[in-house]
Amino acid sequence: MRIPICLYGPQTSCKSLKNAYGGGSGGYTRNMATLLSFFKSDEFELKPCYHTFRGQLKFDNFFWRMIIDTLRFFCHLIKFRPKAVHVLAQYRSALPREFMVVCLSRLLHIPVLYEVKAGAFISSYNDSGKLYRWMTAFIVAQSKKVLCEGKVYISFFLSEFNVEAEYFPNVVPDELVSQQDREVFSGDFLQVLFVGYCYEGKGVKPLVEACHMAATKGVKICLTVVGEEHSEFSSWLDTFLDNNELVNNNLLIKRRGRQPYEEVLLEFSRQDIYCYPTSHDGEGHNNTINEALMTGLYVITTKQGFLADVITNERGSSLESAEPSVIAKELIWISENKEQARNKALKGKQHLISNFMTSTNFSRLNEVYKQLA
Repeated sequence: MRIPICLYGPQTSCKSLKNAYGGGSGGYTRNMATLLSFFKSDEFELKPCYHTFRGQLKFDNFFWRMIIDTLRFFCHLIKFRPKAVHVLAQYRSALPREFMVVCLSRLLHIPVLYEVKAGAFISSYNDSGKLYRWMTAFIVAQSKKVLCEGKVYISFFLSEFNVEAEYFPNVVPDELVSQQDREVFSGDFLQVLFVGYCYEGKGVKPLVEACHMAATKGVKICLTVVGEEHSEFSSWLDTFLDNNELVNNNLLIKRRGRQPYEEVLLEFSRQDIYCYPTSHDGEGHNNTINEALMTGLYVITTKQGFLADVITNERGSSLESAEPSVIAKELIWISENKEQARNKALKGKQHLISNFMTSTNFSRLNEVYKQLA
């Protein structure tokens, strides 16, 4: 009989939600799905407890969602009697819900693992009022173990809360990583991919403009955009495509919209370059960066969030800014130095295999569960 562990996080499969960021899908959802599908242990069994999404309920407001999430979590504890609660922490507007989870867990003497995701924890704490800061300090103090996605958080937790947090990166399943190296840059067009919520902060607009700039210099580019589109981006891109004679000559743009995870992985396997020039507030170690690396793509991204710890100029392109001219310069360099770019992409994949695989990191997580239970 394996020991039950409550995994508290978002539902892993749901329809698109108009009021939710990215339509209700994204990094937290992917992290939840990866844990549920690929964490294997002879000692522990994950029991998911799903919280609500914004826009999921007909009577959607903070008060009712808090009541429903509290009752749902309490019933989960009674039904499964978990020996520990693992919280995929979203903090910010989710902090009151996480405060509730920690309070109930401590009342029932169930230890808590608080795993801090994304890159806005420090700014949210520093920029918020006394109540938010007090609740954060309470959650951290009452959690038996704290894991964090970014290395910068380790010193922050120690200096601010006197708590020793442990680095735990975003990971990809070993089963999805091909042992064979793909031959990228073999066609006439540079195959460039963007995956994510298509809005200004993720850098997809400057990416389109950069591809246009590079195409005017003679670089043949096919840009594929996958993900839910914000209405402002959709309107802008519609106008761009209508007014641009270069499209369908040196520059092809494919809009795939939101796709199932399996289709997204197939899209990675068709590309040469993954470009993610994000300036998004709260960017962490994005899942798509790992997925690009495991597929052998050349990765171009900014230093936003924790991405500078993952992508360096030795194994990709780490941009100082998301300006279209900066991105275009990288695309032109790749088109003229394909062999060097292939070598960089290979180093990126090797870095992923050494650091971000489920086999290594989930073994560590199993040891953390032992400390809790």
